[in-house]
Amino acid sequence: MPSPDRPALPVLTVNDADGKPVAWDGLKGKVLLVNLWATWCAPCIKEMPSLDKLQGELGGDRFQVVAISVDRAGINVVKPFFEKAGIQHLPVYLDQKMTSMKAFPIKEGLPLTILVDAKGNEVGRLAGGAHWDSEEAKALIRKVMEQG
Repeated sequence: MPSPDRPALPVLTVNDADGKPVAWDGLKGKVLLVNLWATWCAPCIKEMPSLDKLQGELGGDRFQVVAISVDRAGINVVKPFFEKAGIQHLPVYLDQKMTSMKAFPIKEGLPLTILVDAKGNEVGRLAGGAHWDSEEAKALIRKVMEQG
């Protein structure tokens, strides 16, 4: 669903796999696909391999998938899930306090994915699972990357 008002990314800090804070500032200038997910969410589990594949194909200086786990158990459940699912390209982002769910208001439940342009503005969002490694999804992301 397009975001016609193109709101700016909210102020949000999450943690990496070592528990260190990661702020949006380090991701400025990249197109981001922000995905809020949890290990207990069936559609989230189903779409994680496609997000991993997308990051492997397009991730770099201009694009990054930011998959934020809202699991309260944090790395204790995310690390085994990543290992079991064969997730190799996605960095771990943890939000055990679920502040991201307030920053990006969720109405329909998880997963919620927000496409953000390189200027830090929301382009659109999708509630529910998707095939992020599909040609259609990659074409959309490439278009946003071309727009700078």
